[in-house]
Amino acid sequence: MTTRSDILRFPFSQTDLDRMPDIPGVVDIPDDAPLARGEPVPRTLMLVTAVSNPDAGAPQVRPLFPGRIRFFADTTAPGVLPDPATIVLSEAAHAGWITVGRLMVTVEEKAVTKALDAFAAPAAPLADALADPVADPPEGPDIEVAPNVVWYDRVRISWAFLDTTLAGLRKEAVKYDDGTKVSTGAADWKKHAVAGFLSGTYAPLLRLGADAAADDVARFPMPTVDMDAGGTSILHVTTARAERPQDYADEAYETELGLDGALRDDPVHFRNGPIPARHVLRSLQADFAEVPTGAVPAAVLAEFPVAPRYRPVRFTRTWQPVPNNSIFFAFATATFTAPDGTVAGQGRLPSHGIFYLREEPLSTPPDPRVVDVTLDGGSVDFRWLPGELVDGWQEPGTHIPVTCDFGFSAVPHVVVRLPMTAAMLIEDPVEGMPGSCTYISMRRTVRALVDNRICGGRLGFGVGKTSSTTRAMMREAFASSSLTFSPKPTEGTLANNLPHPLADPTQGALALRPVLQAFFPGIVPAEEVEGSTNRVTELDGGKAAFDLWQSVLEVLNVEATRSNFSNDHVGRGGAGALAARDLGAFHVDPARQANESDEDYFDRIVTGMLSGLEPGAVLQFWEHSTTYEAIKARQTKRKEDVVGVGHSPVFHRYETDPATGALLGIVIYDQNGLVLCPVREVNGKKRMDWGSFEPEIWVAANWIE
Repeated sequence: MTTRSDILRFPFSQTDLDRMPDIPGVVDIPDDAPLARGEPVPRTLMLVTAVSNPDAGAPQVRPLFPGRIRFFADTTAPGVLPDPATIVLSEAAHAGWITVGRLMVTVEEKAVTKALDAFAAPAAPLADALADPVADPPEGPDIEVAPNVVWYDRVRISWAFLDTTLAGLRKEAVKYDDGTKVSTGAADWKKHAVAGFLSGTYAPLLRLGADAAADDVARFPMPTVDMDAGGTSILHVTTARAERPQDYADEAYETELGLDGALRDDPVHFRNGPIPARHVLRSLQADFAEVPTGAVPAAVLAEFPVAPRYRPVRFTRTWQPVPNNSIFFAFATATFTAPDGTVAGQGRLPSHGIFYLREEPLSTPPDPRVVDVTLDGGSVDFRWLPGELVDGWQEPGTHIPVTCDFGFSAVPHVVVRLPMTAAMLIEDPVEGMPGSCTYISMRRTVRALVDNRICGGRLGFGVGKTSSTTRAMMREAFASSSLTFSPKPTEGTLANNLPHPLADPTQGALALRPVLQAFFPGIVPAEEVEGSTNRVTELDGGKAAFDLWQSVLEVLNVEATRSNFSNDHVGRGGAGALAARDLGAFHVDPARQANESDEDYFDRIVTGMLSGLEPGAVLQFWEHSTTYEAIKARQTKRKEDVVGVGHSPVFHRYETDPATGALLGIVIYDQNGLVLCPVREVNGKKRMDWGSFEPEIWVAANWIE
């Protein structure tokens, strides 16, 4: 198929536009319009038009692009939906059918997809601009995100479309839910195609031609507007980007968000990321197959300040402004506040992350317009950062409003982060070698940190094959000039599920250490240990976190390096590492009270563990309290001197008895996958076990970020 750019069409042909001499009614459905099935959703374009010669018939609706065309009948309209077994194909019979409803056109051909994506691609690659920040910025795209689905409501399916177009398009078998199908060679195929189209079960493909005149949209009669006797019609045009999320399973829209799968073909479904239809038509008019003229296109395509405009703000889960599609945006509502404190705009983030801030026409438009944006995630405690930050992936997310200055950037960029309580749970449980608990817990944490701050969910979802885009984001982050240690991590450190869960735990952990150092490259302050802050070797924050996590006694407890670590963190494993780097805060940090018995001490520890832990909390336990106290006091110098078992899991959830609601214990991630640590009582005192081990000490840190 020949590659073309002139694949788009204005809703009406020039022939029909010439019949519309009056200035039309043009309304952009506002962002705060309710999401209700059958009603125009926010950012829909409502066109009220009238033809001067209604006797000549209703204007045809020209789909924006070629694609799969599906009809959804308005079952409240007069008439019936014909039965393919009894249907009579005639214009007289057509008059008794329900032919009014909504039309949906979805991109399917690769050539159309390629052309649309080209409209949203800058002329120069993003990597070129990042490599040379003083160079001219890349030429902007025609539109920030390309639509691939469009709805037209209210339309009427003409007899010409059913009789001529369906037969003229490429024929396909008509399939039914019970598995039966009617082949294209069947004598009654057309009856099934007509009845199937009206009932929504048959959706033919409007194909791209070698040139505009050869497109199916131009070659065949199209559906018409639903025109009244006086020649007036109201047409709703809704455009969106719909695609699989890059950070979670596609079916989670239904299984996790509780949406109705039947609504996937409806603009109200969260998977269908809206794009203002007027903005689409205005931005892409240079790619129309024919240049429309007349009162209607003049009104629709009018520029600001004659007509409203939509200022785009790019929200991404990735640290770079690459195309994003996130299921988590369905939870996020963005609020834009003007300098005077008024709300300039508000709405749910679309799945593609491009929020269009509507700006009404003004006699003296502000230049530049500045707004502050915040997010409300409901049950998801989002954090965010300005996208312009250099090495922003090294910075924790915050709740501080991000200033969007449209005079500085035509498309401001806001980086959105999940709370680490959610990011830690994205990857499935893994199994490692015996004794690899500290490696497995560090592996989950480091990969989640990279995924949340750099890759936007693309590393942890679909771990077996890491895309070239995801690799590039890690490569460019780890190439930062702020990283002076050697060797630096590379994208290969984490791509394709590396380091492998079954790797040797020592080698696997060492592979992760440079990644921690990349996040925390600064030298840690000296800490006082036994009255001295002297140290022969200074450690960066990542190396110090690694040694705490792995409880590297030969570093923690020897004079040359011990002052790199606070007594408040030593002996707490991964929980201490999180606290040391301000990633987490202790939820349980055992310290024996004066004259407290062992039974009371251990009971108090377990009591603290049985409430208040958040998903992804990093844990450490020691089988013997004497071991824990000796390590904290810097008395144990070698791993070989440790008495009993230590373990470094990650908290997943609390487990309750489904019948009684009684708390059974906690479920953890460790080298065995998901494991229940049951709680028990001995003489009224609580203990919590791991397999055959009865740990006396539990330490836990909840995430701050």
